[in-house]
Amino acid sequence: MIHSAVAAAVLLTQCTNTLKAKLQKYENAKNTCIINGTPIRTFTARTVRECASLCTIDDSCFSANFESMSGQCNFYSTFYPITGPCMRSETIRKTPVTETSQTELFSTTPVDVTSIGSTHQVTSISPIGETSQAKLLSTSSAEVTTIGLTNYVTGISSTEALCNTATGYTYDTSMNICYKTVVTLRYYTPAKEHCVSDSAHLLLIDSLDVYGWAMNQMDAYGIQRIYFQGERVDQYSPFLDDEGNNLTYFNWNPGEPDVKGNYLRTDGTTRLMETSSGNSEYSYICQIY
Repeated sequence: MIHSAVAAAVLLTQCTNTLKAKLQKYENAKNTCIINGTPIRTFTARTVRECASLCTIDDSCFSANFESMSGQCNFYSTFYPITGPCMRSETIRKTPVTETSQTELFSTTPVDVTSIGSTHQVTSISPIGETSQAKLLSTSSAEVTTIGLTNYVTGISSTEALCNTATGYTYDTSMNICYKTVVTLRYYTPAKEHCVSDSAHLLLIDSLDVYGWAMNQMDAYGIQRIYFQGERVDQYSPFLDDEGNNLTYFNWNPGEPDVKGNYLRTDGTTRLMETSSGNSEYSYICQIY
């Protein structure tokens, strides 16, 4: 009995930490490092995402520095650290979560939930032993529809709720995408900065469905080419999204990826994916998530 209780407590701790990592957002800046303060902890991580995940579940870590060559992951207690240029290093900073607006939802037994609100959608579920309790933190109410009789909710998406407060953005219900199509031509960096100024990202094309949706947007607005999310350090490195995750979906033009470009765009004729230097002006789509 004691063993079961201990096992349940360990499982709950692991589940809670996983949820905190999912819901706590962070931002990272490439080729920078923290130059003020002393690290409060140092770990070894395989990727910047792993370093960021470790920081997100540590309540005393508000920023971190990841060195890609050594794998060293340094934690800092400073929320707004001073940074400087450092090659092959990335600065990670937690973004604020408003604790006063959190809603706690508990599920102590397997459930089939059909109504908890109207502003969120389930993004992931997980089976958990009947004796353990899963804790879900949400920034507002959630909508959960028919997740079955043997699962607990472990993740939610607040895309529609975020979209409702974003000026100029549209929510596509069928794709769960909050977006703004920008016809104005810009170089890659100014295009990305424009999206970031809206607390958004360049469009993340991570599936054939999203790729097809993007092509429809281009048709609707008469756009030839777009920049979209994805960067690499050099030709030997993988393309990463804004959170440091490896991109796995590509629909390359023949002969791609070219060794010269470290950013991503669509081709003007085939509309397939190409690498880009970022030094040409194209349209783009901003996405909030």
